[in-house]
Amino acid sequence: MEDYLITIRIENDNSTHSFSEGTSLKSILQASTLKDKDLYLAAYVNNCPKGLQHRIYTSKSIRFIQFDSIEGRRIYSRTAQIIMEKAIFELTGEVALRALHSVGEGIFFEMDDPSLNCEEFANKIKERMTELVESNIPIVRKKIESEKLIEKYKELNFTNKVTLLETRPSFFFTVYDLDGYKSYYYGSMAPSTGYIKVFDIRHCNQGILLLLPKKEDINTLEEYVDRPKLYKVFREYKQWTKCLNVACVGDLNKYILEDYSKYIVMVGESLHEKRFSRIADKIYERNQTQKTKIVLVSGPSSSGKTTFSMRLSIHLEVMGLKPIPISMDDYFVGREQTPKDENGNYDFECLEAVDTKLFNENIMALLKGETIDVPKFDFITGKRVYNGEKLTLDDDSILVIEGIHALNPKILDNIDQKQIFRIYASALTALSIDSANIIHTTDNRLLRRIVRDFNFRGRSAYDTLKGRQSVREGEEKNIFPYQELCDEMVNTSLIYELAVLAPIAEPLLRAVPHNTPQYADALRLLKFLTYFIEIDQKYIPQTSIIREFIGGSNFDY
Repeated sequence: MEDYLITIRIENDNSTHSFSEGTSLKSILQASTLKDKDLYLAAYVNNCPKGLQHRIYTSKSIRFIQFDSIEGRRIYSRTAQIIMEKAIFELTGEVALRALHSVGEGIFFEMDDPSLNCEEFANKIKERMTELVESNIPIVRKKIESEKLIEKYKELNFTNKVTLLETRPSFFFTVYDLDGYKSYYYGSMAPSTGYIKVFDIRHCNQGILLLLPKKEDINTLEEYVDRPKLYKVFREYKQWTKCLNVACVGDLNKYILEDYSKYIVMVGESLHEKRFSRIADKIYERNQTQKTKIVLVSGPSSSGKTTFSMRLSIHLEVMGLKPIPISMDDYFVGREQTPKDENGNYDFECLEAVDTKLFNENIMALLKGETIDVPKFDFITGKRVYNGEKLTLDDDSILVIEGIHALNPKILDNIDQKQIFRIYASALTALSIDSANIIHTTDNRLLRRIVRDFNFRGRSAYDTLKGRQSVREGEEKNIFPYQELCDEMVNTSLIYELAVLAPIAEPLLRAVPHNTPQYADALRLLKFLTYFIEIDQKYIPQTSIIREFIGGSNFDY
């Protein structure tokens, strides 16, 4: 009896092939004419993510996932993590570590046993991981009954995984099996350990750092860059989450199920208020001692810069200063002068999209006591306009300037730097799914942006996801390199916010067309949001940063 043939369309090179039903994605990849096959770690099948072990039984459209894509790098990272978990388990008999956050192209971990936070143990992990990689051991995806998995994790004392699974009811859970070691991971894996050829393990900042390849080159390790201010923010929030006992999503869900939603919201908002007050105190002191007249606030898209600037301004007013808000967006060049990217689209993220000459001249004039005409940028016509508004500073005035380029050294480089206080604001997510699965800051901000764009800018989730890559590239080029130049780094994330965003974002994501590449992102985010139990919006104060995205704020935007 002849094999039944199915038709496979490979989107990467727009080719069509015939295969026997039941052929694996890995076999299809090997039979294709694609070059550098080792760069492909998984695939989208009709825009649904699948591991290369997945078998195809009907005609499909396939797009293989390369390492240099966002999802490709996450697959590489997950695979390296399970190898690291396996190595630590073999070395200690347990896996007492927690993935805290991403750092560049790497993941930072905290070890529960302080004695293991040392260079010697990091070297042992690396040595055993190297052996596992050289053995090229298969990583097998399996479904396990939830009760059996929970009992297994209880035996291993994986309390945060147990809490997550118990607050997310399901008959079965998917795990990955690496030579008998089973771990739950959110997302696809590479087929075997041999795919992770480039990595490093190092001891730093009271923890373990897993370093991964550069995003543009899978064969070159990302250079380690110390980020003391970023680490400091994460340490502060780690201590706070430990005090509150809400380190992972399961802990948050448990609080919500026990009817402590209002308490969680109040504590989260109080933490923000305390942080904003401390920063205002420092600015006031600098204003009195060094005549600081400018506060620059920068941060990536949907980091809550606008609300942060407004709340900070209130604190500055309480201290007797007169904050004057200025948005760098009003200094955009005319649409016809806006640079375009390699795809011919307007590049609003680059510094050249801002009239830095006029901006610098205006700020210099204000500092000299002169009066300026205040510009406003009309985003509909794409032109800068003047409505007769004028501005002059007095002795108590302080400029609060917000913009994605605010920390760029080319901004206000001709002004005495003692007159400037720089702030970097971002949603540096302190919550993890569990000990192995971090919540990427980029996903937190993406969900904020999807909700905000729909509520206030008339854009669908599809439109927002479509522009995701260009926004990300702009941030990596124009914002992230300058974050450590700040005087203060502030975390604008709220420990409860994803439980608020989830029920709003879900219907928006479900509307993303299935036949578009953006559906893959929508599907991933929809799965992610199933981890969260909803918090009622009624508990959220009208001054909260999250109101900038969901609506109901006391501030005008």
